[in-house]
Amino acid sequence: MGELLLKLFVKDYQKTDEPKVRRRYGVFGSVFGLVTNLLLFAMKITVGLLFSSMSIVSDAFNSLSDFGSCFLNLFGSAVSSKPADKDHPYGHERMEYIVSMLIGVIVIVFGVLLFVEGLQKLLNPGEASKEFPLLQAVILAVSAFLKVLQMLLYFYLGKKISSMSLVDSGKDARNDILSTVLVLVGSFVIYYTGFVQTDAILSMLISLYIVVEGFKMLLEAGNALLGEKPDPEKVKEFVGLIKSHPGVYGVHDLEMHSYGPNKLFASVHVEVDGTKDMFSTHEMIDDIEDDCLHRLHIRTVIHMDPILINDPETERVKKIVSESLTEIDPKLSFHDFRISRASNGRELAVFDMVVPAKDNEKKKEVRNKVIASIREKDPSLKPVINLDDEFTMILEEND
Repeated sequence: MGELLLKLFVKDYQKTDEPKVRRRYGVFGSVFGLVTNLLLFAMKITVGLLFSSMSIVSDAFNSLSDFGSCFLNLFGSAVSSKPADKDHPYGHERMEYIVSMLIGVIVIVFGVLLFVEGLQKLLNPGEASKEFPLLQAVILAVSAFLKVLQMLLYFYLGKKISSMSLVDSGKDARNDILSTVLVLVGSFVIYYTGFVQTDAILSMLISLYIVVEGFKMLLEAGNALLGEKPDPEKVKEFVGLIKSHPGVYGVHDLEMHSYGPNKLFASVHVEVDGTKDMFSTHEMIDDIEDDCLHRLHIRTVIHMDPILINDPETERVKKIVSESLTEIDPKLSFHDFRISRASNGRELAVFDMVVPAKDNEKKKEVRNKVIASIREKDPSLKPVINLDDEFTMILEEND
C-alpha cells in the first residue's frame, strides 16, 4: 500500500538521496497528517463536549497538537531540503532534528496538561451517564483506525528517507492509539460499573506514558545534534569499500560525523605503498574518495600514510613490535609503522598505538612496558610511540 501511495503522490520516489525528493516525502506525510488530524479533532471535540467526557476532550486536543506538529514537519521538510549556502556550508538537514525536539516538547506539554486535568477530575468526579456510549464507541473506533493508518504511513516514510521527525510523528501516533483505546475501554467501564473516576485515572495514566515518550523523543534528537557514534554497519561498509581498492594496505584513525539523516562526513588515514609514484597514489586516493561519495554518499577526506612494503628490515622490526604488544595485552593495536635513523645512527621504530584504557597514567604505563619489551628483544632499537585515543579507532570494533 505504501509503495502505491508513493507512486501516486511522490514524484521520483525511488531517489531518496535527493533533497527535493526527501522534501516531497515530508510534504506528503505532513499533508496526510494535517487532513486526518483536523478530521479527528472535529469528531472528538464534538463527542467529548456532547457527553461531557474529559478524556475524549483531552484526546481531541491531542489531535489538535498533532495538527500543529504536522505544520512543524512541513516547515522542517522545506528548510532541511534547502541546499548549502554561505551561512550554512554543510546544508540544513539538521533542521529535522530540531523539528523532532519541538514535537517532543509539544508532546510533553500536552501530557502534563492532560495529567493536571485528570487529577482535577479525580478530585471532583461528576455523575456517570446512564446512556449506552454507542456514538462514543463508533467515533473512538474510527479515530483509532485513522491513527493506525497515520502510524504505519509515518513509520514507512520515515524509514524510507531516514527522517527522525517522521519516525517521531509515527511514535506520537502510536501513543494516540493507546490513549484512544484506553478512553474507549474507560467509557464502557464507566457505563457498566458507574465508577466515574475511571475516566480521570485513565487520563492520568495516558498522560504519564505520553510524557515519557516525549522525553525519549527529546533525548534521541538531542543526541543526534550533539553527535552520536556512527552506525557500526555503516562503518563496516565504509571501511570495506576502502579496503577493496588495490593498493590499500591499512585503514585507521577514522572519524565520522553527521550533518543530517543523509549527510555523512568522514576523514580517515589510509596506508599506501611508499615506493610508488606519488602522483599515481594521489589519483588512487581521489578515486577512493569519489567511490565513497557516489556509492555510500559519504563525503570523505583521506590522508595517505606511506609505508614500506616487502622490506625485510621493516618486516623484522614490525614482527618484534607485534609480539611485544600481544604479550602485554592482545587488545593493543598499532598503525602508522615505519623505521628510520636517528642523528646518532640508532634505528627508530616509530608507530601509533591504541591502548584500550581511559586513564592517561594507565596508558603511559602500558607504553613503558611495550618500550621495555621491544628493547629486550632488540637492544639496538629505540621505540618512538604515539598514543592514539580509542574513539578515533572505532573501526577496530568492526574488523
